[in-house]
Amino acid sequence: MNLAARALPLKHGDIVLLSDKEFPANVYPWLMLRDQGITVEMSRCTQQGWPDEEHLLERLRDPKVRVLAVSFVQFSNGYRADLKKLGAACRANGTYLVVDGIQGIGNSVLDVAETPVTSSRAAVRNGCCLPGARIRLRAQRAGADARTRSHELDGVRRTDDFSRLTEYNPTFRADARRFEMITLPYQDFVG
Repeated sequence: MNLAARALPLKHGDIVLLSDKEFPANVYPWLMLRDQGITVEMSRCTQQGWPDEEHLLERLRDPKVRVLAVSFVQFSNGYRADLKKLGAACRANGTYLVVDGIQGIGNSVLDVAETPVTSSRAAVRNGCCLPGARIRLRAQRAGADARTRSHELDGVRRTDDFSRLTEYNPTFRADARRFEMITLPYQDFVG
């Protein structure tokens, strides 16, 4: 979430829309943007404590809403968001859909070919992959506009060919690998 919050091209006056009662990891990175003049709006929940998707859809009509950050599955009550419907509304408004998938990826299907997710995260502690591994998805839609704050070896072009490592070319990759901060644990993936 920190990566999405820092990389997406947000500016003063933009709105990040969250559902109230989100897991803190899907709130704090967005709150840290307030000092840049970005408004973080917490949308109400239903009486059952679920995200009020109808209200979210209504708010997505506002062109100032640049990000909708929601959980695929809510940590506190198991509510599963209708990402197809929310994603279609985000696409229509030009809004980035950032999904906290940590409670759902691995036990539910999230087809990113069908749902226009800009960014999603999941981690091993919730049973979706090997120890130490992380999943990060970046849709191509945000790739060209996303800001990268640091240069790392795996984030730039031509570093797959170790014979050319000293042909220094600080041009970022065009895909999500531009955000790689470490060498991936390939041995874990084989396992």
